[in-house]
Amino acid sequence: MNQLFPVFYSGGVKPPYWEYFLAIEEDLLRTSRYVEIVESNYHVHSIEFARLLLVIGSEVDVIAKEFCKLLSPTDKHEDINDYQAIISRFYPKFPTFELHMPRFNLTVKPWIDWNQGQKLLWWQAYNGVKHERSKNYEQATLENVLGSIAGLFSLSLYYYREIPNSSMTLNPPSRLFSSPKFSSADAHTQIWAYDLPDKFLHKEAP
Repeated sequence: MNQLFPVFYSGGVKPPYWEYFLAIEEDLLRTSRYVEIVESNYHVHSIEFARLLLVIGSEVDVIAKEFCKLLSPTDKHEDINDYQAIISRFYPKFPTFELHMPRFNLTVKPWIDWNQGQKLLWWQAYNGVKHERSKNYEQATLENVLGSIAGLFSLSLYYYREIPNSSMTLNPPSRLFSSPKFSSADAHTQIWAYDLPDKFLHKEAP
């Protein structure tokens, strides 16, 4: 499987999707100047949240497809149902992953609906806004944006962890999410710093 990984994943070169995640995260953090990121505002919707939901959902689709190709190259990788089947087969604890947002004193389990045999609410909102925006505009809420970006972040961690490169760094680190394993921002730049619930196919932390 190693032949699938390009050389730019090694030696301190930034991962190809990470900077895009950071740009999206920065856009979301900027909205907190106008809508505080607290549970009481979870149902607030706006044009900016609609834009973020569409951007994040599209990126989730991209990375989920790439991740599933790494896990099972011969399977179908066409939609969220395919992604669920493949990811759940290889990493059954994936839906239980809990993310912490210390700055706002919030936690979220973006994929927990998979564990309960249900569809992802934030993914349904993304598809609703994408295909029938006039009808589903009110689904572009803060809650669904937080669920989608938490989903993107956790998926990114699994994707990069799957690459057998113990020196992988995500630098600079996320400003939204922290690892329960380390409190140092420097530690968070190491992909191995995040305490994920599954054992991985290639190797564990060095």
